[in-house]
Order: sequence, then C-alpha cells, then structure tokens
Amino acid sequence: MNRIIFPGFIFLLFIAASFTAAAQQSPDKYGGVFHTNLYDDLRSLYPPDIIDHPSLGIGLQVYEGLTRFDPATLNTMPCLAKSWETNDDGTEYTFHLRSTVFFHDDSCFSKKKGKKFTANDVKWCFDHLCQYDTRGQNTNFQLTFKDRVAGAAQYHDATQTGKCPPEGVSGIQVINDSTVHIRLLHPDPSFVSVLSTPGCWIYPKEAYNTYAENLRVHAVGTGPFRLKKITEGKNIILERNPNYWDYDEDGKRLPYLSQVEYSFIFDKDSAFHKFQDGSLDMYPDIPVDLLATLLGSLDTPAGMKMELQAIPSLHVAYYGFQHQAAPFNDVRVRRAFCMAIDRNKITDYILQGDAEPVKGFVPPGIPGYTNSEFTFPYDPDSARRLMIEAGYPSGKNFPEINISINSGGAKSKNTDVAFAIQSMLKENLAVNLNVDIRPFAQHIQQISSGEALFWRSSWIPDYPDASAFLDIFYGKNVPGDPKMPSYANAMRYRSAAFDSLYDAGKQAAYAMTRNEFFRRAEEIMLNDAALCPLYFETDLLLLQKRIRNFKLNPLRYPYLREVWISR
Repeated sequence: MNRIIFPGFIFLLFIAASFTAAAQQSPDKYGGVFHTNLYDDLRSLYPPDIIDHPSLGIGLQVYEGLTRFDPATLNTMPCLAKSWETNDDGTEYTFHLRSTVFFHDDSCFSKKKGKKFTANDVKWCFDHLCQYDTRGQNTNFQLTFKDRVAGAAQYHDATQTGKCPPEGVSGIQVINDSTVHIRLLHPDPSFVSVLSTPGCWIYPKEAYNTYAENLRVHAVGTGPFRLKKITEGKNIILERNPNYWDYDEDGKRLPYLSQVEYSFIFDKDSAFHKFQDGSLDMYPDIPVDLLATLLGSLDTPAGMKMELQAIPSLHVAYYGFQHQAAPFNDVRVRRAFCMAIDRNKITDYILQGDAEPVKGFVPPGIPGYTNSEFTFPYDPDSARRLMIEAGYPSGKNFPEINISINSGGAKSKNTDVAFAIQSMLKENLAVNLNVDIRPFAQHIQQISSGEALFWRSSWIPDYPDASAFLDIFYGKNVPGDPKMPSYANAMRYRSAAFDSLYDAGKQAAYAMTRNEFFRRAEEIMLNDAALCPLYFETDLLLLQKRIRNFKLNPLRYPYLREVWISR
C-alpha cells in the first residue's frame, strides 16, 4: 500500500507561489470577503458553552482572552493583557491590561456604542465561568479554573445553593481598571495558556443581561471581527471591527478582511465543487478518496490556482466507552475491543495514509513530554479469550448496541472508519453492532448524557500541554448523579491511581517532574482501556491561491486577523 507521508512537524506545500512585482512591493491588503464552510449546524457562540471546534473557529474571530497563541510557534503571547508577572513560587499572577480596547458596538450598550474594556469585565467573566450551571455540568469551568484558581470551587458550590458571594471568586481580584490579580492553589506552568481558551474569553456583562441564553447566536467581544448576521442553516457573516485595538508591523490597523462568511454545506462533494468554482476560499478535511486525485492535478491549470497545506496536528481520534453501564463496565470487554481493531488497516487502507496509528494517547509535539509507547496490539485471539472470560463466547449474550458517530458530511472518514470497525468486531468477536449516524449536536448530547455506549470522537486540546489531553479522564470531573450530563469526562472513567498521579502532575513546580507524573497517569489510563485510541490525524486543507497569510497550525486555531486577499 502506498502511503502519503508528510515529514516534519510543519510541512507546507505551496503550488505556483509566484507573485507579481507590484504585489511584492506594496500589496493593498484591505478588503474582500473570506468564504469558508461548516459541515454541521452551529452549536453555540457563548464562550462558557464552546466545547466544539467549529464554534471555536468562529468564536476565535469575535472574542479574545488575556492571552493568545502564536499560530506559528504555539507560544503563549499577550492579548488583552499586555504583560504579567508572577510571584516567586508561581502561585500569584498580576495581569496588566491594555487601555485601548473597546467591545464591539452593539445594542446592549448605551447609544449602541461599545464600552471600554476594563479589569471589571475580566472579573465578571471569570466569576461567571465559575458559577453553577443549572443546565448540567459547567464543562469549561472544569477544564479551566476548577482545582486551579483559589476560591473557584467554593464559589461554584455556593452558587449551586443559590448563595452568590458578592465578592465573587476570592482568588480573582481587581486592583484597578487596568490590573487583575489571580491567586492559584498551586504552581501551574500551563495557566497563561489556559487563559487563551474559549471558557476564558471576555465578553461584556451588558450582553449577558440583554441576550441571556440568546448569546448562543448573539456574540459580542473585542476581537478583530464582529457578528453581523446569523441565518442558521444558511450562513454566518462576520464584519471587520473598525475599532480593533491591534496593528500590523507597518502600523496599519488589523484586520485586513472586510467580512468572513461561513456557509452551511454539509455534503463534502458539493462543498468541493463550490471550492473549485471559487465560491469557497478554503476546503478543509479533504476526503481521502479525493486526495490522490487532488495531488495528481496540482500541476494542471486548475490546480495552479490552489494551495495545499498539510501538517501533523495535535488531534487524536478514538472510540469511547461508557464505563458506568454494561458491557463496557468490564475492563475485559474494553480491552477485547481494543485488540480486535486493526489500526494499521484503518490508517493504511481506509484513510490511505492520512493518519498515523496511535502509540499512547498524547500525540508527539507537546513540548517536554515523553510520549507513551503503550498500545494494545491487534490480537484477535487474545481478544476472543477476554470475551470468553467476560461471559460472551463467540458473541453469545452480548447486547446489540450502536456504534454512535457524528455525520461530518457525505464522504466522511468518520463513516468509513465506523463501518470498518463494525466489520472487524463482527469478524473477530462475533458481535453485532449498528452504526448510528447523527448530527454533531445530537451526537454530543448522546455522549454527555450517557446514552451512547460506544462512540466515535476525537480530542484536540485547547492549549499544547499534556494536561489538556488528560483532563478528560479525571475522575473528579464525573458528576455524582449518573443522570447528570458529563462532557469533560464523557467516558465517566474513574481511577484513584490515575487521579493521584494527575493531581501530582498538576501541582508539580518543575516541568520534568510534572510531565513524568502525567506520563505515568497516561499509561494507567491506557492499560485500563479507558477508551480505544485509533490514530493521530494529519491536517490537510486547500486554499485558493489568492488567500495570503493563512497559517495552519497543530491546534487547528484558524486565526484570520492577518489574512488578506490578493487581487
């Protein structure tokens, strides 16, 4: 089998990258509409609710945090905070905020004029993030400030009883309009990166008071673009924020684009035709059956108008088990499933080389982290023996359950992989599973509610740190009430040994010690078959050649503030 190999951590293939002399001298970067596409319905643009990548990609243009990531290096950079310092033991942070930032003009403000951003906005958003959510788990609180910021857990518990302390979270204090002080429970080298994530994005209290739950579709932030219009199922239009605070290296105000338009074309063939005729500027998640054709056509006149970008991402695909229900509350069944699935066959033949079989769960590329080599081998004989021990010889008495997946549009590799796994489990374990394909929002609801027992998912971290992968196995993120939704730990996996090592890693002051605790925790989780890791993704996307300065990165953060269109 010929595999498509993309060597190196960052590999970009540029097609016919010629520029006119005039463009090299002084291109006019302003103006134009960037057209892209979503393969599923919008879930939410309300920062505490953003837990999916499509929503993150839109929110990233509208909102900002105190910090952000450099798209090329993934280093944490100043954003709404221009600088910060810590105390000697790394448990206290003082953030100095920019004085030139304003929220988007919006009807929630007096005279529809965006107000100035201050430390009080940071305090309000962070306190609100830590409040108890009556709809169920507050996932972004669990992944950000819980067990990290002093007083956050106590504030959350107090708001659950209806008693909201007027001072808010004790560890978050406003010093003055431009200074915020945050006290941690223990040193945490990842904290400034955490502040770049959606749960920590800043939005005005006035928008919350005006729109409440409608913030799902009424986003107000400080970012380079502001929301102009949402027509669900048709398009989302963002427009340039004329009052954006940041400038390029030549002193010109960002962003360059006049608008960004997201269409909703769920069929990947239809989306590709739109890309071919120039109606779309970007075509991500290229179907594997199109890839060989595309690579063979890049030197044609049509191909000369395209640019292919490819990069190994921090994206791991896996199948999850529901641990609190039979049959997957039995570790022997989970291990048997892991050993009955041929990962190499999936990556080589189903995905045609557009992925790497996993070793461990945390992908290569995390700074300072030694990746685990642990994996269950493809071993159908051992898998069958485990099923016999568990009481399911030749599949006898095994319940007929679903393989739950999200659609991801026609020609989705999710679907191809699901049917391959269905076939492998039938052949190797004699179990009958149905493939249940649902829209993304329904799929997420099935998983978090515990209704799905065996499901397709993937994880890409909000920041490049091993802890951001292991968060989803932390037992304290599982609700005590099994009827409550659980997203942060959707498997509802509990292991005292894992939690102890994870806690030790979170509290370690030195990176080497910290990462060693995390590596040991990862191996415990993998040996428990908490889930079935499949492959590490390679990100591929096509751009129209006229699109300049779009930087694909391993976190899949689509920064558009410096993108421009050549004319």
